[in-house]
Amino acid sequence: PLPPEEWSIPLGRKRLWHVTSDADASLVGGEEGGSGDDDDERVPSARVVGVAAPVKRRLFVATAVSLSSSSSSSSTTEGEDYLQQQQDAVLMTPMDVRIPLIRIKTRMARDYLARRRFVVCLDGWEVGSHYPCGHFVKEVGVVGLLETEIQCLLIEYGLEFPPFSAKALASLPTEAEKWSIPLEEVNRRRDLRREEGCLIFSVDPIGCQDIDDAMHAKVLSNGNIEIGVHIADVDYFVPQESSLDLEARERATTFYLVDRRFDMLPSLLSSDLCSLHGKTDRLAMSVIWTLSPQYEILNTWYGRTIIHNVAAMTYEQAHALLHSQPLPPPTNAPLTAGHDVPNSLCDSLKRDLESLTSIARHFHALREANGAIDLNDQNSELKFTLDSNGEPVAVSPKADLEIHSTIAELMILANTTVAEKITSAFPTQALLRVHSRVDEDSPDLDDLRDVIKTDVITPSNLAQTLRDAKTTTTSDVRALVSSMATRAMNEAEYVCVGTRSELMHYGLGVAMYTHFTSPIRRYADIIVHR
Repeated sequence: PLPPEEWSIPLGRKRLWHVTSDADASLVGGEEGGSGDDDDERVPSARVVGVAAPVKRRLFVATAVSLSSSSSSSSTTEGEDYLQQQQDAVLMTPMDVRIPLIRIKTRMARDYLARRRFVVCLDGWEVGSHYPCGHFVKEVGVVGLLETEIQCLLIEYGLEFPPFSAKALASLPTEAEKWSIPLEEVNRRRDLRREEGCLIFSVDPIGCQDIDDAMHAKVLSNGNIEIGVHIADVDYFVPQESSLDLEARERATTFYLVDRRFDMLPSLLSSDLCSLHGKTDRLAMSVIWTLSPQYEILNTWYGRTIIHNVAAMTYEQAHALLHSQPLPPPTNAPLTAGHDVPNSLCDSLKRDLESLTSIARHFHALREANGAIDLNDQNSELKFTLDSNGEPVAVSPKADLEIHSTIAELMILANTTVAEKITSAFPTQALLRVHSRVDEDSPDLDDLRDVIKTDVITPSNLAQTLRDAKTTTTSDVRALVSSMATRAMNEAEYVCVGTRSELMHYGLGVAMYTHFTSPIRRYADIIVHR
């Protein structure tokens, strides 16, 4: 740290200047930097004196500057002038616009380099040089090809998906196609297959392979209602601290792209043994509530179960059942949601879906009254149509169906209920998902006030303000308001109970919340299961 008399004035929020001489220093301080005479503008400053430990250098995706480039930008023109003078070097333009051109020594043809994307690494930046210098790491592919551009994006965001190690795969069942639930698990779990009236089903997007959750609803003999949410018991197949567990922890989540996904777990688990496929027995972690006819929670049961999913439906199939419409054509793809729903089950499934829809509306109203913020804008989600080669050929808005909200509300109820349970059992260790209130002085909140033309938006009334805006503005303004409100929000974060006093989830309007319902694709849920 420097003494106060050597503190400097910030140049601004957006740019850092490399000062190499007194002449350059005289340029500092324009509109962004202030006058330089006001000591109140100076901030604590420091000087780098050494590197304590080397760190892994970031890699960049870049393409060579072409002499035939038609760009008129000053940086490219300057780069072309430089290239005219250099025969053994090229300038590479990084995909990340924050990074300057990178000089690399090579005798490869420039036209060849300009048609391809490369991974490059920075080696240093000589004092007095216009550009940092670096070297090639590898060639990614031809510019403009879908596979090239996808790989470039993955590299830019530091997403690496090496194959699972042999040691991790060794812990999987050896004969997966013959796997069945062991007798010891049958003896130690609640077997919902044998409980009368417990018709368990799932609702997911078309083609979904990693089916995390299923549910049921039934009316009890005394008039009360039983509902259950059943989540894949991934922890059974992923022993804690095993090689498979460590590699899943490193990946942390499943990444979804338009035409592919990168699984957190081997496909044998994510798409088969853990996935709650239709007409299949599976191990589950369940939360089962007993509700009064007015939907007051009377009792909650938690535990490991065995379930049988009678129908792995799509949202479109469930919507058609609810509204007595013809069911859409079933999918023929194996191990996916959307297979044919037996006619003998349609009436029962419709009855149960109607019960769950009514219950979900009730609990959504409770959250809304508690300040939950709904940022879902109709048609804000997109779906992509793929051709026979798996490449996207069309894009359209997803249909906004109530069944989407029903399933989401049941998952929120399960996550909230489990959060309360693990917090009572582990008051200093429970893993929660916390979302703090919007900062009162957030500049994004000021921008939102300007758009809605009101001065009364506060963190406490933001939810009601957004609901009012949805009924009094056009669809374009609603989309803008939703986007601006999202920017004003704080990021949700994982915390242990003992490290924080404020545990509420502001956006969802609940006192506490966790992630329990997606263990196939999210490692935090596996921790909560344990």
